[in-house]
Amino acid sequence: MNLEKLPGAELILPGLEDLRSGKNNTVGALLIAIALTRLTNAGLTIPKTPLVPEPELTLYAQLKGDRSDAYPYYNALLASLVSFCNALEQTSKHRKEKSYATPLLGAEPSHHCLTLPQIQILHC
Repeated sequence: MNLEKLPGAELILPGLEDLRSGKNNTVGALLIAIALTRLTNAGLTIPKTPLVPEPELTLYAQLKGDRSDAYPYYNALLASLVSFCNALEQTSKHRKEKSYATPLLGAEPSHHCLTLPQIQILHC
């Protein structure tokens, strides 16, 4: 999977590198901490670096200290994070659907029927 092509990758990929380096307080690392469940459920491997307990508050406080436009910038960062998550989930979903549709080479299809009252289920 080519993560560089996903929207928001310019924030998330450096965050992954930061976490690999043990830095959990950068903008990218905090964004990853905010969406940890979505990212891991979509198949992204997150480094085992301990994450900040309240990443949303930490990120906003950091931005407020650095920028006069902290609130709109914070919202823009979250929008980029959501775009990345959505794209990653779509990519992950597409890969799963494709793998289910592709039969194993040389494998014979097996048909196991389970008959229930009024219902017949066929597993291939």
